[in-house]
Amino acid sequence: HPSDLPEFSSSPIWLLGMVFLPPTGQTTFEEGELPPHVAEFIENFSSLLWFSYRKDFPPIGSSSITSDIGWGCMLRTGQMMLAQALVRHLLGKGWRPSPRDKLSPFSVYRQIVRWFSDSPLPQHPYSIHNIVRKNRANARMYGSVSQDRIEEWYAPTKIAKVLQCLVRRHLGRTLSVYVAEDGMLYLDKIIEGCDTIRSKPGNQEANQNELHPDDGDVHPPSPSPTMDPNDGWRSLIIVVPVRLGVESLNPVYVETIQEFFRLPQSIGILGGRPKKSFYFVGYQDESMLYLDPHFVHASVRPDREFSPESYHCQVPLKMPIVSIDPTLAFCFYCHDRKDFETLAAHLASSSRREKVIHVAVTRPSYLPPLDDLDDDDEQDDCVPDAMADLDIADDILIL
Repeated sequence: HPSDLPEFSSSPIWLLGMVFLPPTGQTTFEEGELPPHVAEFIENFSSLLWFSYRKDFPPIGSSSITSDIGWGCMLRTGQMMLAQALVRHLLGKGWRPSPRDKLSPFSVYRQIVRWFSDSPLPQHPYSIHNIVRKNRANARMYGSVSQDRIEEWYAPTKIAKVLQCLVRRHLGRTLSVYVAEDGMLYLDKIIEGCDTIRSKPGNQEANQNELHPDDGDVHPPSPSPTMDPNDGWRSLIIVVPVRLGVESLNPVYVETIQEFFRLPQSIGILGGRPKKSFYFVGYQDESMLYLDPHFVHASVRPDREFSPESYHCQVPLKMPIVSIDPTLAFCFYCHDRKDFETLAAHLASSSRREKVIHVAVTRPSYLPPLDDLDDDDEQDDCVPDAMADLDIADDILIL
């Protein structure tokens, strides 16, 4: 674990859409005493699920690889982002684990942790084994033989695409993942993935009417006055890979990054430094706050009792915003249709000159068809059981 707290100023601290304000009037504190807003931030930060390097887990496929040290940091970063989305999806924003949640083997919190446990079994759909399995299947489907290997460093787009496939097979009835192209959010494609009523065959006309294709403006879809906002609408994870500079981050985007963390739908940034991935979760002043996956823990047996302490970090790390790699991905979670409408309206109306995320009504027909990376029925040696039969979403109902 990281050992020493970084220095904090008296400025507000932002964490995934939440702000922690310094007390008014009080400027001095006793030695060793944290200012109240820093202490409250640390309490919330330490509730985030932290996935780091592990050793001595079951071999991946038929290989002898039993650790992801040196190559798995982006996979762990992607796991942290997805875990935060699942916590919001199943437990709500602002939820923090209680001692009972951590100890009870039947809590939803423990179920989420088990889904990420390092095991090739299908009961752990987001394990490093199943992430590697799906990536290798994708590579073979599209003839990328040179990328069909285990110890591979993933870019933000690649891990997002793999997680998109795994979520679709596991929680696809209630959760959709949209991976943006070139910083564009195409409303028709998002509706296609989220709206289980209007996206059905025969409802294309309703879809087009809802998108207002003739008035020239972008309008996020509006729900029917008689429709429950959650009825027929899947929750949504949006991942927007972008490049904000050539060899280093262009400083003009610092305020854009800060603004992102102030949005209530924010679930972090996948990024880091060259060949070193971090999960950025907030900022103070001109510094990013993040979780670092480059700490090694022993593998945990998901079929046995285990302490969840290695899945939480008490010490945030800091780095200057301008020092991060320009290749990164903004991640959002929208719990319901109204949540998505609010986000889409904000992004569409932004007048910031350094705009990096754009909203369009429809995806242009001249663009190549989207890859459907979930159509592979082949089985490789990473998962002994058929992933096509994987469907444990109902586990939540019996916990």
